[in-house]
Amino acid sequence: MKTLMKACVTAVLLASAGSAAAATTLNALFMTQAAYSENDIRAMTQAFQKAHPDVQVNLEFVPYEALHDKIVAARGAGGNGYDVVLFDAIWPAEFSKYDLLQDVSSRISADEKAKIFPGAMNTVVFNGKTLGMPWILDTKYLYYNKAMLEKAGIHDLPQTWQQVMDDARIIKQKNIVKYPLVWSWSQAEALVCDYTTLVSGFGGKFYNNGKLDFSSPASLKAVALMKSSLDEGLSNPASREYLEEDVRKAFSNGDAAFALNWTYMYNMANDPKQSKVAGQVGIMPAPGDAPDKAAP
Repeated sequence: MKTLMKACVTAVLLASAGSAAAATTLNALFMTQAAYSENDIRAMTQAFQKAHPDVQVNLEFVPYEALHDKIVAARGAGGNGYDVVLFDAIWPAEFSKYDLLQDVSSRISADEKAKIFPGAMNTVVFNGKTLGMPWILDTKYLYYNKAMLEKAGIHDLPQTWQQVMDDARIIKQKNIVKYPLVWSWSQAEALVCDYTTLVSGFGGKFYNNGKLDFSSPASLKAVALMKSSLDEGLSNPASREYLEEDVRKAFSNGDAAFALNWTYMYNMANDPKQSKVAGQVGIMPAPGDAPDKAAP
């Protein structure tokens, strides 16, 4: 099968393939959520194919939760496998063990590398090999429904998680929406990301003297907020089974006043073709533990 590469190197890989024999076909694997939409990728692909008419790109999209296993399974599957894949920054060590990724160091000029934050570049370097190009630098933001906040008489955006909870109580008490908060707390990476955002917002870290510590004050505050929000009926109880796409759909349907999600949700939630709250969607950094301090 063909060697797998990160989707971040799409431009590098496709550019070299464009000069190959006619009717070159490339198979590319992307995820369905976070940072971009499928329409964005399809538009980029169409622009590339227009510039390189002798190259055909087959796109495949899967949820993030299926991305890792799809890449690994392609290693032992018959057929051509994938030429381009998106992978998470936590997978290079494992993928290198099975030789799933090409070393593209020679394809990246010094000028191109200089345009990238060193910290981002380091995420695709393992054992001295550059295994792709960093592409998505994303974080979770707090989304809010402007119309709901206005109806509740809330004029100032929350700057702390305590204020988010207070605003949610007001919105619930006024029967504006049954569950003001919606999260992605399924037993997957989604839950880890939400929990990490809360811990960080309370000023905490996961390591104490080099060891994992889930009993720090910030960690306990994060868990306490999650539990109390469910106990008080502020968070949609379905959040315990939700992934990011479920959060997007619930918020876009007008079933929540606040939601924590990646940047990809903004355009989709503001698209009247797929959202009932288009034009009412606001976005802000996740709150910090003190006014004007956003969660890292």
